[in-house]
Amino acid sequence: MSTKSLRRLIRLPLTLTLQPTNRPAPNIIPQSPRTPHLRPLSSTPRPAKARPSAHRANVVRIQFTEADIPPLSFWETHAKPPLIPADTVTPEDCHAACQDYVPLALENKPDWRRVFNPFFTLHYVAVILLNTPGNTSLALHILHTGIALNYAPSILTVARLAFKTNKLDDSRFVAAKEGLGRLSSPPRKGPGSLYRPDALTLSGLAASALQTPKDDERALKFFEEAASVYASVPNAEWQWRTSAVLEQSKIRLRQKRPDLAREVLENNVRELDNAEVLYAYAMLLPDSDPARVRMIERAAISASPGAAREMGRIELERASQPGLSERDRRDRWVFANEWFRIAGDKSI
Repeated sequence: MSTKSLRRLIRLPLTLTLQPTNRPAPNIIPQSPRTPHLRPLSSTPRPAKARPSAHRANVVRIQFTEADIPPLSFWETHAKPPLIPADTVTPEDCHAACQDYVPLALENKPDWRRVFNPFFTLHYVAVILLNTPGNTSLALHILHTGIALNYAPSILTVARLAFKTNKLDDSRFVAAKEGLGRLSSPPRKGPGSLYRPDALTLSGLAASALQTPKDDERALKFFEEAASVYASVPNAEWQWRTSAVLEQSKIRLRQKRPDLAREVLENNVRELDNAEVLYAYAMLLPDSDPARVRMIERAAISASPGAAREMGRIELERASQPGLSERDRRDRWVFANEWFRIAGDKSI
């Protein structure tokens, strides 16, 4: 591979937000304080009503005004892939939903949240706001409204954000943690069951983070149940399956079972087609396996920082081999530098 080709590699950002699996059917609740002028939003049944909780009404302080509503031009720029899937919501949908949401949130009349059932478009509004520069307070307020309405994607998005910042046990995220527990529980009727594999995955990640033998076993059970639900529930999606697979392999390595770690990666590497899974699997192959370096290079080309770093190390080893011409040795050093730069490291 040429140096120019290496420089063209792009590291894709990792988003923490979970996207709705499908569009719920329009369902504006009658006798609501105000009916917003929203376009038809979706095709899933209406989410189950959340159990009331005293702490939920004001989980996030209002730190926005109507002046914080982004203009239509903002949505025209950002309301498109990769932040949202194609053919889901339009920039006009997002703009209208935001314009309807903010005044009602500021007014804060009783039961105002019920106007926004279903919550499909507003969840995407929050996703876009979280992933673009600006006031994130509005995005978090919208997501907590989704939690109050028991909207599974909002519950999982906030719970994962809390988990990634080590705040899942913080009092500010009690509602999200409770929602995660409901979604992880044995299946019940309703659209929330479609998100159970991801809920179980997040519960497993939280258990694994404690890194005790007992919690590692709990985590493995969560991941196994997620796989079982995914295989048996029609239309269920598993957006965080890669995280589950990688964490299972890490747990097996902590248990000093590299054979089982390699097995779980091997069983998923082709279907997932993910650079990090490919890299983790390659690193568990013996050095003598001719497929090992090829897999690491494929993962590095797909912008896996660890794989790029390993390719840099491999090129340095090749540069130190005896019998190389000065030109070949220099080329190896150049390639090593490029791989380290792709990995985000300083050049050697």
